[in-house]
Amino acid sequence: MRFQTLARLGLLSAALLATTAHAQTVLTPGHPDLMTSSLTLDSQMMAARVMGASPQDAGTMSTMVTREGGTVTMVSKDEAQMIGRTGEVTTTFAWPSLQPIMRQVTDSPSMTQYDGARVTGAWGRGEWDPIPFDITLRSAPFQPETLPFVARALPFRAGYTATVPTFTANGRLSEHTMTVTGQETYTRADGSTVSAWVVEDATAGRGARTQRYVVDAASRDLVAVTFSGRGGDVVIEPTSQEAIDAAAAARAMVMSLRPGNDALAVDALQSYTQNYTVKLVQPQQQDIGTQSRTVTVDREAGTVTIEESTEIAIAGQMTTSTTTLAYPSLRGMNSRTENGDVVTNLTFNDDGVIRRRTPTDDESPDYEMAFEEPVFDPSALFEVMRLVPFEEDWTANYETFNNEGTTSIALATVGQEEVEGRQAWLVTATVEGQPPTEFAIDADTRELLRVKLQPQMGVEIQFVPTDG
Repeated sequence: MRFQTLARLGLLSAALLATTAHAQTVLTPGHPDLMTSSLTLDSQMMAARVMGASPQDAGTMSTMVTREGGTVTMVSKDEAQMIGRTGEVTTTFAWPSLQPIMRQVTDSPSMTQYDGARVTGAWGRGEWDPIPFDITLRSAPFQPETLPFVARALPFRAGYTATVPTFTANGRLSEHTMTVTGQETYTRADGSTVSAWVVEDATAGRGARTQRYVVDAASRDLVAVTFSGRGGDVVIEPTSQEAIDAAAAARAMVMSLRPGNDALAVDALQSYTQNYTVKLVQPQQQDIGTQSRTVTVDREAGTVTIEESTEIAIAGQMTTSTTTLAYPSLRGMNSRTENGDVVTNLTFNDDGVIRRRTPTDDESPDYEMAFEEPVFDPSALFEVMRLVPFEEDWTANYETFNNEGTTSIALATVGQEEVEGRQAWLVTATVEGQPPTEFAIDADTRELLRVKLQPQMGVEIQFVPTDG
């Protein structure tokens, strides 16, 4: 124990000496190194994408900027749940110094007020009463929302490095190390290129992350923000409401997949029983549960019965369900789900569905929902994924419902891959604002070989068939 303590002290001393030997500029609002007078000050909308074999839209981030004299008010609104960014923040600061004045988190009682190196305000979360604070820092900080301005205003010479402190009621003091790494030709999502400077922004300690600001060398406009997470590389680029509307219109033109649609290979549907192991793959590897699934196809009776049991032992959760679909349309007939003491029954009719729960509660009440057109029972998704056309770039919207009403899940074939020595088609199912769930399906037998899902960024879970 004594040796370990001495070793830690030695490492700490070395780190302190290294810090002293390589002291770098500490930027503060109004610092002469910051060329903010060269920047534009405009409202902007950004679109986030998670990159990979099949890039996925991850949401949008917008900043609405207004200026009165030397005071700027900026409302930042993040709607990028897939990469863990949601919420709305209002900041005010002086221009062009970036001297912070106030920061308020709209959805919580947190407030920060700035007066040079002195910060005051109150911090709270949820229903907690705000806790006041009054702190004097070593130097005047920035607000995190103004970091893109700082990156755009740095001296553009390779190797320039500075420490940029930020402070908020929620996150407290954070020190960013910003380094101008060099100049490169950057290719945007639309294929166009631009000569740009790259600024790396690195933080240390808990939640440490390095992101890159890509800045137009001629105009100092922000071209992109990129970072790598355990769930994939993320690219954030400027967009417009027109572009977002056009993408939504394009999605709306995709075929609507509904019960009875002749696009599905329903003749390939066979009775089977399969057990699966549920594995946590990232951020660590661990078996966390099991699932068993039995599908009984009775063509004479015109029914498909799906019996499923899922146990997530690590969380103490056990769910069982029995769902009956009509054959060959796969239209819902009825289902029963047991989750602990809660039993949910769904009964489909010609017009919609009736849901009854025992016991009932105000947060998830019983309902009767009418459909303008038939939709799938949500539990039919696993079987539908096995029956989609095996064609390159095939897409469709799986029409289903949740407690709020009808909804669509985007389906797409993204190519083939060898899985456990077998050739498989990869088909994704994507709920808007969430990472895609990937199904690997045997190209010959249409057996389900693997399911990969990301309940949140950096966490991956797989369902794989149990041997034997």
